[in-house]
Amino acid sequence: MNKFLNFRYLLVAFLVAASLQSNAQATDDQVKTVFVFNFTRYIQWPTNESDFTIGILGNDAALEKAFLDMASKKSTSTKKIIIKSFTSASEAGNCDILYIPKDHSAQFSQVKAKDLKNVLIITEKAGLGRQGSGINFIEVDGKMRFEINKGEIERAGLKVSSQLLGLANEV
Repeated sequence: MNKFLNFRYLLVAFLVAASLQSNAQATDDQVKTVFVFNFTRYIQWPTNESDFTIGILGNDAALEKAFLDMASKKSTSTKKIIIKSFTSASEAGNCDILYIPKDHSAQFSQVKAKDLKNVLIITEKAGLGRQGSGINFIEVDGKMRFEINKGEIERAGLKVSSQLLGLANEV
């Protein structure tokens, strides 16, 4: 019964994110932050006593604001969400999630070369899921969806819920 309730919660959360997407006032950045927050509930990181850190690669003020707004309203279990921006791939790494916006996808290979452990890499450019991103946002029929590379998530030392896998395109 508990698994059913968790799945229903997950499904409702993603439906809310999808409905936000159709709302003219909601930006793509806001929708993505809702998805990212919900990913934190269905991916397991090794035990860590510190705050939960989401890193953003690049200087995207609108995206950073959307993440800061989300972080001010949400938390993961008992941890506070911290948002950090990194100007280059060489700085990135001291975080739980590293978000690479489409405009900074050229730095993806540099990030992958660092072989980050316990870091979920989230991207938003077609093809990066197959190239080693843990989660990649894609557009399908004009709607935002996501694909999951389970093997990459596991190589990073993380565990992904089968419930989340059921909602994604697995690559």
